[in-house]
Amino acid sequence: MRPGKRDAVAHLVPDELDYGNVEAGAFHWTGLYGVEDPGPFGMCFGCPCGCGMLHGVSFDNRPVGWGGDSERKHPVWHWDGNKEKPTLSPSLGLLVTPNMNTVGPDGHYHWHGFLRTGVFEEC
Repeated sequence: MRPGKRDAVAHLVPDELDYGNVEAGAFHWTGLYGVEDPGPFGMCFGCPCGCGMLHGVSFDNRPVGWGGDSERKHPVWHWDGNKEKPTLSPSLGLLVTPNMNTVGPDGHYHWHGFLRTGVFEEC
């Protein structure tokens, strides 16, 4: 871990994660309802800062049109396929509000960084 940065080691949790009470770096793979391929097509994870908030991202391997959309209308991340020490791109800009629709009151992310080879690294 880097001094002064809120980094966290990513560690797989086999069970669902509880919103508001998630260990920093804990993650769970997600699939898609009604899709036979088990994926993963995304992941849920505990905020690397340790606040306990649950965040989630969808991957770019998600089928276009899944969920009724003819096009993807939300951000997606590229996952490198490594289930042990995942890497995502681009960076993760985690928002401070529970609904994650807006940035914090000062216009900045709550936590911003990368998931690289199994480590959440704050910018």
